[in-house]
Amino acid sequence: MKNYGLFMNGEWVQSSSGKTFTTKNPADGQTLATFQEGAEKDVMKAVEAAERTFPQWRNFPPPKRGEILLKAASLRLKYTRGSRWPPVRLLSPLR
Repeated sequence: MKNYGLFMNGEWVQSSSGKTFTTKNPADGQTLATFQEGAEKDVMKAVEAAERTFPQWRNFPPPKRGEILLKAASLRLKYTRGSRWPPVRLLSPLR
């Protein structure tokens, strides 16, 4: 079974709460993966990291930014093909 952290500031980290949730295959009920459950504190840390990085990102020429984003999209498709990504729970509003 795969375990996924939160990707922040260029690295995989555990959530501040340590809470996790699992996703299951609806066809057979088997657990597919465990994910860290992000909390408000984690969102704030991610936003702060993005704000620190933005000036560097802004200075990349637009074609280079496009190249990076297309590569990220390609990797996402490569590693999630056939799976439901992101899990629906990640799309739910913050509580």
